[in-house]
Amino acid sequence: PFSQVAPLDKLFTIETPMSGGPYTLLRGQTKFGEARPYLARHGAAFRAVYDFSDLDNSVYMISTGQSGNVMSEHYDDLAKLWGDMKFIKMSTKPADYELDASGRWKFHP
Repeated sequence: PFSQVAPLDKLFTIETPMSGGPYTLLRGQTKFGEARPYLARHGAAFRAVYDFSDLDNSVYMISTGQSGNVMSEHYDDLAKLWGDMKFIKMSTKPADYELDASGRWKFHP
C-alpha cells in the first residue's frame, strides 16, 4: 500500500523486469494507455515446486526478499532472482538451513 503514497513509494516499491503477461502461464497484468503500459501490475508472490518423494529436492522463490523490514538489506534481495525465474533449494536438514543463518529466534511457551 505504501507504493501508492509519495514519497514513501521510493522506499517501499520493489520493481524488477519479468516475463509474462495477462494471457500466459506466468501471469502479469498490464494496463495499456498508461505511461508505462508494459509494467506488470501483479504476479505470483510465492512460487514453489514440491518433490514429495524427496522434500530436500523442492525449490521455492518469493517476490521480495527474506525480510519484510524496509530498512533491512534483505528487504528486496530476492526480487531479481524472482524476475529471472530462479529458485532456491529447500532443505529439511538443520545443517543446511543453519549454515548461513544470521541469527536464531527461539520461542518459549
